[in-house]
Amino acid sequence: LYLIKDWSPAIYGIEEVTDALLAYEVRNQANGTLREALAELYILQNRKDLALGIFLQLQRPEVFDFIAKNRLLPAVQDKVVLLVQLDSQQAISLLVDHSDEITPSMVVGQLKEAAERKKGTVKWRMWLHQYLHQLFEVNPNAGSDFH
Repeated sequence: LYLIKDWSPAIYGIEEVTDALLAYEVRNQANGTLREALAELYILQNRKDLALGIFLQLQRPEVFDFIAKNRLLPAVQDKVVLLVQLDSQQAISLLVDHSDEITPSMVVGQLKEAAERKKGTVKWRMWLHQYLHQLFEVNPNAGSDFH
């Protein structure tokens, strides 16, 4: 990871290193450091959506800044559950602020599915309630189908 962050990409073949890491990951259980190195390689290749997926899986708190900085809202439309698990308050604020891009029906659908699938249903229902409440405060009509 250090070498990928420190060395200039001109020194090594980004695609070859990426392919080698992916091949290693298929054969072995990749640890967090290797996954993070893979994410950094994806960033160097301007494949930030793939890096985002890894950062979410690694539960990296800076993922929210990464989303904003790289305008990756379309890439998180199907990752609401991972965002909420990482930081529910920050995720709910992000989802409410961008309810035109990540619609209430997308959010509610994913949170309801998580509540049905996972143990700890109470927390998922609480997060759904918090989302709808904040959405209502911003735009009373936005989540009217779900109240």
